[in-house]
Amino acid sequence: MYNLAKALALGAACFMIAGCKVNKTQEGKLPDVNVSAKGGQLPEYNVQGPKVELGSKNETVKVPTVKVKTP
Repeated sequence: MYNLAKALALGAACFMIAGCKVNKTQEGKLPDVNVSAKGGQLPEYNVQGPKVELGSKNETVKVPTVKVKTP
């Protein structure tokens, strides 16, 4: 019932808007704007990342044996 009321209201609003006649009677104009700005400055940051050491080593890994039986 609530959805039906929404649908009817939307339909009536669309009908009213479609029935309007709009005529432009005056041209629009953007306002005149004068901008005066001086140079700014970005903040400075001192960032130090973590110390990372890379290396490698040999490792033996046991791999399971897989047996497949076909029918």
